[in-house]
Amino acid sequence: MIDIIIPAYNALETLDDTLYSIAYQSMVDKINVYLVDDASTCNYDKLIHKFEKLMNIKLLRYDKNSGPGYAREYGINHSSGKYIVFIDADDSFYDPFSIENLYNKMEETNADMLVTNFSEETFQGYFIHELNYTWFHGKIYRRSFIENNDIHINSTRKDEDEGFNQLCYIISNNICYEPIVTYFWRNNRKSTTRHYNEYNQDSMFDYAYNIMYAVKEAFKCKNYDLYKIDSLVYKALVYVYFLYLEYPNDFKFIKFNDSLVYLKDIYKKTSLKEEDKSLMYKGQFDACANQVMMKKIINPSILFDDFLELIGKE
Repeated sequence: MIDIIIPAYNALETLDDTLYSIAYQSMVDKINVYLVDDASTCNYDKLIHKFEKLMNIKLLRYDKNSGPGYAREYGINHSSGKYIVFIDADDSFYDPFSIENLYNKMEETNADMLVTNFSEETFQGYFIHELNYTWFHGKIYRRSFIENNDIHINSTRKDEDEGFNQLCYIISNNICYEPIVTYFWRNNRKSTTRHYNEYNQDSMFDYAYNIMYAVKEAFKCKNYDLYKIDSLVYKALVYVYFLYLEYPNDFKFIKFNDSLVYLKDIYKKTSLKEEDKSLMYKGQFDACANQVMMKKIINPSILFDDFLELIGKE
């Protein structure tokens, strides 16, 4: 069976489309849906009653609002299917064969984790994300891999998917990529990740914490890949450096709760070659689409190495 876990906080306005996209799946009879109510002020009982006629769906509740990371972890702990898929309460699966495609590829490859593409709805149209390890979108996980390696999702309010996915990437040698679209990320301006002005700065604290989490947890495993760790740490530091260049007057190192200090210490021992660093730096540059940020990178107010020296000084 495939467990689909949906964290939901006051999501009645958008859940209909999400659940219908599951009900229309070609292999809906092999799917168990877990709607995890993150202490919403609305009631999902009528919605559950409506969809339990179309598929196997269960409502899980707890009393304190704890964020999507906690909700997803709660869903994992209260389900038991062979495979795990996450979807947000305002998104949908791309077509009726999305889950079947994910399932078939996992069965064929015996992978720990399968990554596919997903479509993002923007004000400019639709954008296809390819081979993305940041979000839970378009991915499926083998439960035995998660449980055997004691992998958990942080309860941070943002970027918990980054920590989880990067940890899976570091410790698994059996992650497959299928260049098909299976997930549709809707443009819900009320969602946390769509409030870009606030999200970019605040989420960096959770981002750095989750990268530190992924690295620390990876070191506990016997089969971690050191090159993957070094690469992740470098890319993370460069990404936060870009944020510093965009918001130099508002950036507070102390808010990172020693995450950057930990990552900096790992980076000092890195085995990365200079050509690798150059390619990764360019990759992070290309990933930062904000034009204001790019202009400052062209003529940075502080060099990356000097930025590293500031870490741990506050």
